[in-house]
Formats: sequence, C-alpha cells, structure tokens
Amino acid sequence: MYNFLKDIKQSFTKFFFVYLAMVVATFSSILNSHKIVELSQEYLFGTYIIIVALSAVRLFVQSRGLSFVFHLFFIILSLGIVFGSLELFFSSIGFLSLGMLVFLMISSSLPNNKSFLGFNLNLSFISFFALISSIILYLGIVGIIKSVVYLFGIELWNKVYEDIAIVVFTLVFPTIIISNISKPLVQSFVRPVEILIKYILTPLLMVYLVILYAYFIKVGIMQELPKGSIANMVIYYGISGLFTFILIDTIEHKNKLLVLYKDYFFYTLIIPLCFLYFAIYLRVEQYGFTESRYALFVITLWLSISVGYFFIKREKVLFKNIFLVLSILLFISYATPFSATKISVDSQLDRFTNFLDKHGLLKDTQAIASKKELSLEQRIEITSVIQYMQSNDSALIKLEPYFKSLKKDQSMQDIKWELLELLNIQPAFNTMKKPEFKEYKTYKFSQGMPWVQQNSYVSYLHMYEKGRYGLYYFDDKGIKRDILISMQNNHLMVQLDKKNIVFNILRPLQNHKENSISKDFIIVKNNIVLKIQNLELKKNEIIGMEFYLIIGSKK
Repeated sequence: MYNFLKDIKQSFTKFFFVYLAMVVATFSSILNSHKIVELSQEYLFGTYIIIVALSAVRLFVQSRGLSFVFHLFFIILSLGIVFGSLELFFSSIGFLSLGMLVFLMISSSLPNNKSFLGFNLNLSFISFFALISSIILYLGIVGIIKSVVYLFGIELWNKVYEDIAIVVFTLVFPTIIISNISKPLVQSFVRPVEILIKYILTPLLMVYLVILYAYFIKVGIMQELPKGSIANMVIYYGISGLFTFILIDTIEHKNKLLVLYKDYFFYTLIIPLCFLYFAIYLRVEQYGFTESRYALFVITLWLSISVGYFFIKREKVLFKNIFLVLSILLFISYATPFSATKISVDSQLDRFTNFLDKHGLLKDTQAIASKKELSLEQRIEITSVIQYMQSNDSALIKLEPYFKSLKKDQSMQDIKWELLELLNIQPAFNTMKKPEFKEYKTYKFSQGMPWVQQNSYVSYLHMYEKGRYGLYYFDDKGIKRDILISMQNNHLMVQLDKKNIVFNILRPLQNHKENSISKDFIIVKNNIVLKIQNLELKKNEIIGMEFYLIIGSKK
C-alpha cells in the first residue's frame, strides 16, 4: 500500500494535468448522471478522450526533454482539437479514440523495437491489471454497501452504485495506469506472451492462412465473386498476424515455425489484400461509403503500407513507424476534408439523390412523395440510405434542402424519423428476403402463435426511441388501411383505423437486467401480434427494437 501511494505521489507532479482531467471527467459524469447539469454527449466523450491525449502529450514532452512552454502549448492544442471538433465529427468518434490510443503507444521516445515492445507490453499489462483491480474494487464496495443496506435497513440515493462506478473507472482505473506507465516491463509477463505466440497464435494463424488461400483458389477456379464476409476474414488475419509478427521479437528462443512466420508473413498478405480491395470496391459500388466501410478501407491501406515498408526496410523495420502511420491515418479519417464522416455523408447523399431522380421523386431539386408502390428491392435500398441519414446530424444538414417542401415549417430533427413517411414509402429491410418472412404472409407465425391463423399484413421493422413510421396495406377486401407506428417511453403505439393499440414492451421482461435481448418473444393485443426478435436497452429504457408486426384478418 505504501509503495502504491508513493507511486501516485511521484506521478502526480509529472501528470498533474492528466489528474486534473480525470477529476473534471469524474465530476462531469456525476453531475450529468444526477441531472444537476445537462451536459452533451460530445462533451462527456471529450473529457474521457482528453485523459488519454494529455497522458500521451506528457510522455511525448518528457521523453524529449521539452520545456513547460511546449508542454502547455500541446495541452491547449489537444483541448482545442478534441472539444473543437467533436460536435462536427461525432459520428467518427471511433477514429479519434483509436487514434489517441495509438498516439499513446508511440508517444515516448522509443528508438528501437526492444524499447517499443517493452513500453507497450508494460502498458498492456498495467491496463489489464488496472481493469481487474477496478472491477474487484467496485464489486467489493457494492457488496459492502448492499450488506449494510440489507442488515440495517438504510436508504441510499438512487444513483449510488452508478456514482461508485464513475469514480472507480474514471478516477481509480486511470490512476493505476498512470502511476505505473513509465516502469520497466515486468519480466514475469513475458513468459505468458511467449506461450501465447509460440503455441497458440502462430499455429492458429497458419491454419487460418491455409483456409484463406484454399478459398482464393476456389474463387479462381469457379470464377465467382468473393463472399462479402471475406473482407472481415482478411482483416482478422492481417491485424492478428501483424501483432504476432511484432510480438515474436519478445521471444529469445524461436522455433522453426516462428522463424518461417517472421520471414514470410508480409508475403502472405499480398493476395488477401488484393481480394480485400476488390471486396471493398464491390461493396462501395453497390451501397456507397459508410463510416464502417471507410474504416475497412483505412485498415486495408494501413496493412498495405506496412507491407511496402517491410519490403523497403527488410531487417531495419521499426515497429513504432508502423503505428505512427496508423495514427496519422486515423487522425486524417477523423477531421479533415477526407474524413470518414464527409466521405460517407457525400456518398450516401449521392445514393439518395440518384434514387429519387431514377424513380421520379425529385422535382426542381425537391423530394416529392411517391405515387406508386415500389418493389421490395427498391424499398430496401432507400430505407438503408434514410436510416444512415437519420442517425447522422451531418447527413441531416445536407439532406434538409431536399425536404423543404415536404417538411414545411418543421425542423429536420423533429421529422427525421418521418422521412420515409413523407416520401410515402414503406420501410423495408434485407431480413424481409428471408424464407420465413414469406411463410408468415401465408400462414401463422409458428406453433407458439395460435392467435393469428390468417394475416392481412406482415412487416419487419427497426424502431428507435421516439421513432415513427407511417405504413399502409390493402386488406382482404382491397381497402387501403393506414397504420401509424410510434415508440416512446418503452411503449409501442399502433394506430389502425383511427384506433390506438398500446403495447407495453417491457412488461414480459420485468426482471431482465441485460442491455441486449436477442431471444424471441411475442406480445398479442386486439388481433395484432408483435414478434420481437431483438431489443436494445440502456438503463432500462428501450433505444432500439427489431420486430415483426402482423395484423390479423377480420373474421
């Protein structure tokens, strides 16, 4: 305990601004949790990212012997970059977060691969130790409090456990890391890494590589397009393989398999990367760029540059430079003219305008309501575009000029969940192509659903909190019937024939404590059935739901 407190005291003077950022983040989260001060999501994320950024800045300044003036300059620059950009580029927050972590990995002056591996293995070990320690501390404190509450009948404030979690994981967790970040690598940690690399990762990667190349040969022989998931498979191999390549340098006594892997790993990446570029091209050509596809491209580019760097430097490869390139690519992807947000928004906007123009839904640069029923494929295409736009404020800003006539005087934020309704298009999703969806249209759902023997209408929907959909269908007598579906406060409202049917979604799940429910369950009311397949919760509030809506035939 004495040594731990001594480490904190020593690190406090070195990392004063980091500790200050941790205190600000802790109090900001608590104040926001108790609704004392309403803070934006962007600001809260920024307080956590700045902890990593200021840690990296301190290591950068310290290892290069720069003055306090430079330290202060880099602190102000970090604050300006993070808090000045988050509101505009929040949808690309993942690129900034990962970029800061990679910058932390290379922030110290690490002249050779040995020092790079030593620093980052120590950082990984300390981070893992800090996480386990924080979890144990949190569970221990909660256990003590619950025992006292149970035994003595004491009443506590509602947010007590949440406040404890905030303090432990925002203050204690980074304190353990910061106070040990500059220490030498714990040698006892090297042996488990050696076992992991030598006997687990490398053999598995070799088998994985054989499977990948067997598939590539099959594609070449059969002259077929590669499957969409091949991109993820190549990425898994590339990233896992690269980290394994780097960690092999920690092993003093290398067996023949490790030597073989070390010599030929980058050669094995060439063909998979070619397939990966082709797979990305096909996906983007068909569906346009999104942040996730952009991220896939960035990782592919990084792996390609790493391969080129290896062929140029051979035995003089510096691992730090590999991650320096990754850090630069991530920061470019976050907030530049080539950022993931800008490229993705422009790409999806092009898809939107091309779709409207192709189907006669664009008049004098204004979107107009559809006067005919679109095919399932067409509805799936426009639904995917609108879904992206709804969840991205930058996209909504660019979409607004096209809806001036349809939205009238309403703000884009207020009607963003009604865009398909304004276009008079029923939402549709790829899951509606599944065979079981067709079966549902001709017969009852399953043996567990005897309530609806015949149905007039089936639709598969994704709903979000405060979401709203306007749908319609033609019943057995050919009469058009309008449906208005909305969700608020954990209730789904279905308005049919001017009658409101309200479903309490969480009633069957009163004792459920998880944030994601993927097990199917059914709710039936007034000849309407909801078959819920996926439910996303946050603090016992529904934030997303995927379900089948079935309306039974009138008898």
